[in-house]
Amino acid sequence: MAEPKPKILVVDDEENILEVLQLLLERGGYEVWTALSPLSALELLRTQKPDLIISDVNMPGMDGYAFFREVQTRPGVTTTPFLFLTARGGKEDMLAGKELGADDYLVKPLTGEELLASVRGKLRRVAARTAEQREQVDGLKREILNVLSHEFVTPLVSIKGTTDLLLSEDVKFEPDELKNFLSSIRKGGDRLGRLVEDFIMSAKVQAGSVKEEAELLKLPTDLRSLVTAAADRFRSDAASKQIEIRADVPIAPVEIDVFDEHIKGILERLLDNAVKYSKDGSSPIDMTLSVAGGQARVAITDRGIGIPADQMAGIFKPFHQVDRKSMEQQGPGLGLSLARGLAEANRGELAGTSQPGQGSTFVLTIPLKGGTRLYPLTEERSKPAFPLGGKYRLIDIPISNCINSQIRRIFVLTQFNSASLNRHVNLSYKFDSFSRGFVEVLAAEQTEENADWFQGTADAVRHNLRHFVRWSPRHFLILSGDQLYKMDFRALLSYHIEKGAHATIAAVQATREQAKGFGIMEIAPGGRICSFVEKPKDDATLDRLKIVGEKAASIGMNPDKECYLASMGIYVFDRDVMFHVLQSRQAQDFGRHVIPESIENFKIFAYSFDGYWEDIGTIRSFFEANLMMTNKYPPFDIYESDSPIFTNARYLPSSKFYSSVIKRALISEGCILEDAEVTDSVIGLRSIVGSGAKLTRTVMMGSDFYETPEDLTQNMSRDVPHLGVGAGAQIQEAIIDKNARIGAGAKILNTQKLQHADGPGWSIRDGIVIIKKGAIIKEGTVI
Repeated sequence: MAEPKPKILVVDDEENILEVLQLLLERGGYEVWTALSPLSALELLRTQKPDLIISDVNMPGMDGYAFFREVQTRPGVTTTPFLFLTARGGKEDMLAGKELGADDYLVKPLTGEELLASVRGKLRRVAARTAEQREQVDGLKREILNVLSHEFVTPLVSIKGTTDLLLSEDVKFEPDELKNFLSSIRKGGDRLGRLVEDFIMSAKVQAGSVKEEAELLKLPTDLRSLVTAAADRFRSDAASKQIEIRADVPIAPVEIDVFDEHIKGILERLLDNAVKYSKDGSSPIDMTLSVAGGQARVAITDRGIGIPADQMAGIFKPFHQVDRKSMEQQGPGLGLSLARGLAEANRGELAGTSQPGQGSTFVLTIPLKGGTRLYPLTEERSKPAFPLGGKYRLIDIPISNCINSQIRRIFVLTQFNSASLNRHVNLSYKFDSFSRGFVEVLAAEQTEENADWFQGTADAVRHNLRHFVRWSPRHFLILSGDQLYKMDFRALLSYHIEKGAHATIAAVQATREQAKGFGIMEIAPGGRICSFVEKPKDDATLDRLKIVGEKAASIGMNPDKECYLASMGIYVFDRDVMFHVLQSRQAQDFGRHVIPESIENFKIFAYSFDGYWEDIGTIRSFFEANLMMTNKYPPFDIYESDSPIFTNARYLPSSKFYSSVIKRALISEGCILEDAEVTDSVIGLRSIVGSGAKLTRTVMMGSDFYETPEDLTQNMSRDVPHLGVGAGAQIQEAIIDKNARIGAGAKILNTQKLQHADGPGWSIRDGIVIIKKGAIIKEGTVI
């Protein structure tokens, strides 16, 4: 059977040239489709997928460059080879085509042989890449078949053999023997059932549907009861190997918002492994449930055979098996990959450490009920909308860094709880009509191509590529909206270009303990990244990733100090590389997916940043970052005139003080303090602090409005405190969210030093009392 002819789409507005090109290519053995305009070509691409596209540059309406940019937004053809064909052969014209990401730039007039040679070369490269991808798929298929040949056949042989024996007319069995045979059949059936269930669940994890399932079916769940039930479920299996399972859980319930069947599946898979890989009569298996930093943490530790260091990197990959020959009982190798997929679907994380001969520990972390580690501040707003330093918002930091770096075309991608963030950005950032600069909010939206919400940072950029390409960018700068730092991005871009990098990651030095919470890079001399590990936990991986000596010196770090290179979540990408790495819709997050999967194929460099940087990931980090600004010489200085922090101009009056004592504090505009004492605190816009009130180490976010005399009268008639802090109140180590009302004589001191608690209108996280937005704390209340 003859091979199908490669299909080529040719676009040119001159009909006679189109006919000549079609004739030349058809004689060369290709099937040719033609279009007299880019719009006609785009209509054809809705239903057809060519193997190569050739387009003229100078065409009325939409030129070739605009056509190419539009093609790059069409699913299915973003990687199709693209040749520009034009009479404009100047160097600048050719560079323009190459910078857009086109594969070649052919100049008219050219011979038929020149045209065919270029076409053949491009199609050969595509064929080679396709063959490589096919080989990878075939390898995966072989791996799956090898697993199935054992995992399906073994229980089937047991079931069939036992059944045949029971059906034999020549043998009579005692009741106990019959029971044992039936039990064997049941075990074989259970094993097959689990195998089928794992394969179905694995397909759902790969397709991303478990996230939708978790979101749809999540309910408040007591994790303590799930841990206890899982331990009870496996105690008989462990007892058969003379092993004890010990569960250490808090007395009080530990509530999380999850789909409980997913969490059951995680715990059961982890316990199954712990029992399976523990030697008979070995030390107990420990399950420990704890709460810290707004998260629940379940650790399962066995004293079994352990996992070799060179195997740890792949344990969460599907079908990964450790030393199959000596450990036949391990199953298809899906358990840990499924457990991690289910954890991530419920906004959790799963990590593991192991020592050969000593055992393994796997840790599941899940946000507590009420949201993330920054709850309740995130109850009605996203992190980038957090008030900062009395008058700013966190989103002001990356935007101000861009403006101070002469970057004036800025998109802000928003999704969850974004109303206040969108309003702030729209009110704050307006450029003059001659600069062509803008700060534009792009909220998550449904399109014909994709109706899903953003699944991660990379997915958010992928959703909005069609909005970016119209500006013909050469580079993309990806920033986070919840970090505190000052950086001149021009230095980062210069480094990126100087290195000839396809992508560059800004990085800071981290200690060994800090490294466990970041994406950590291993680099070659010169700064090129050779591996990237997200939140490494095991000692062997941490030892491999530490940077000393020549590697450290090559990126400006102290060569005598052991340290780790942690990703700041700040990335620069070449335009064509960005389009390439976002082709796979499985790549949802830059740190978890795009970077690790791109290191082998692209030149990715690390840019060492030695300034102050803080990732606002917990209540404690947010609290301390605010209080740090009250220092005389803070590492993050909002008073530097050459790098100001921009925000919404509110035109508020000056603050007023009556006989107040203020020590090391930031007081914003429009505040009124009457005979108050404020120490080591940040006081936000329009804050009212009553006579005799005392605030120590407090972040008060202020109010959105002033109360009128009529409002104050109504408050008294309804026995409701006025906005702000009432007379004689004592507040220490606290965050007072916006529009809160704290009655006279209230004491918010957390004298019991609780780390986590909740009450009416307040919560305690990381030992800090948080008065919720709009909360009413009655007169004389003690927290």
